[in-house]
Amino acid sequence: MAYQWQAQQLGEYLRNARTERGLSLRALAATADVDFGWLGKLERGEFDAPDPRHLSRIAWALGLNIADIYMEAGYPAVPALPSVRPYLRAKYDMPDDAAALIERHINEVIAQVRRRKEGDDESEI
Repeated sequence: MAYQWQAQQLGEYLRNARTERGLSLRALAATADVDFGWLGKLERGEFDAPDPRHLSRIAWALGLNIADIYMEAGYPAVPALPSVRPYLRAKYDMPDDAAALIERHINEVIAQVRRRKEGDDESEI
């Protein structure tokens, strides 16, 4: 069960993901096959324990890792590891913009490592 701050954090995370993808609330609700009103309440942080089945459909519709959404909701960990941004937000109570900045840096390092492995980049990390 999520605390109120987690419910609000989950709502903000989902709203940001939805708007980044250019989806309206109604479009996401239709794609995820969840009630429009329920989704609006979820984004406003009004649910302490949202239905995990609905969260799974929202994750699929947004192309998100379900472990990320469960972590944001305060549910027990699932077998998959969460992505960097939700982990930083949950573990360190980090604002989304700061977590996004760190995530970008990590992705740049990962890309450099992959290029080095392929022999395309001889620079240091």
